[in-house]
Amino acid sequence: KTFPSWGHMLENGATSLWETWQQSDNTFSHNHPMFGSISAWFFRHLGGIQIADDAVGADRLLISPKPVAGLTWVKCSHRTIRGTVVSDWKTSEKESEFVIVIPPDTTAVIELPLGKGDVITEKASGATPPSSRIQVGSGTYRYLVRHPR
Repeated sequence: KTFPSWGHMLENGATSLWETWQQSDNTFSHNHPMFGSISAWFFRHLGGIQIADDAVGADRLLISPKPVAGLTWVKCSHRTIRGTVVSDWKTSEKESEFVIVIPPDTTAVIELPLGKGDVITEKASGATPPSSRIQVGSGTYRYLVRHPR
């Protein structure tokens, strides 16, 4: 929330990204895409939604969410030509829950972040995937990662 930051903009009444880090008296635009690329970071890293390099029409995805210190949840979605991709997560000291939605006619590799001793469970079946890298087809997937620290 301190200068310079997006939090500083919000603390000073911003409802969109400014053209510069500092607030102005209408000398600069108060609705400018200059800093807009930050949203790509939210989708590609926090949500982990990435279209595979060799994909055709977003038919192959990599979902690799990355929880970070200071955030306890993320809700992330991206509309592709095949439908909406979702990568939501919430985390605490004891566990993290991931909800991933893969649209029709699409495959994905889901890479869940694991720490030492963490255990993944697929919530619907209770099954434990063989690794943190899971290949899936279309559908909704819910995973619980327990952190036994």
